Amino acid sequence: MLFDIQDFFYSLKENQEKKEIYEKYNKLVENIDYIKSYKDLVIYKEYLKKFNTEKLVKKLKLSEYIVEDNFDWDFLLKLVFGSFSSDSDFIFDIKEENIKLFIKVESSNKKLKKYLDELWGFQIDRMYEIYMEEQMNLFILAKEDEEEKNIVDKQQKERFEYFKEIEKRFDVFLEYIDLKG
Repeated sequence: MLFDIQDFFYSLKENQEKKEIYEKYNKLVENIDYIKSYKDLVIYKEYLKKFNTEKLVKKLKLSEYIVEDNFDWDFLLKLVFGSFSSDSDFIFDIKEENIKLFIKVESSNKKLKKYLDELWGFQIDRMYEIYMEEQMNLFILAKEDEEEKNIVDKQQKERFEYFKEIEKRFDVFLEYIDLKG
């Protein structure tokens, strides 16, 4: 169940409520009609690629139900950490020598905290869609208005700095495991 970027774009294009996202992104940011991989997107090249999540994926605790779904965990983590709409972090499990990713979302007066290993495959599929739409909308905003571009750029830098702090903690976790082992 790898995230299929072409199917995603097609579903946006065909959905009356989301068609405008597809059209604006296609017009203002880049032509996405022939994009074969998320790695070819401006979103990835200019922003998400910076998040080096590969080593985190190797220690990520996942539910047995979703492991066999063959998700692109590296791309999902890039989307999660690049998001402006949710906060994420890890809990380091020294005994099991793995990490649990949790995502916090606030809407209205509700606060929700979910662990990745508690989610079902369809929920993870939906995460790809939500986070991709968010990134597309941010890139559209940045193209439409210079002031918005400055805000988006600033927020992207802050998200990346936050990720760098998580990465430092993860490196300490790995060092501890090596010393313990």
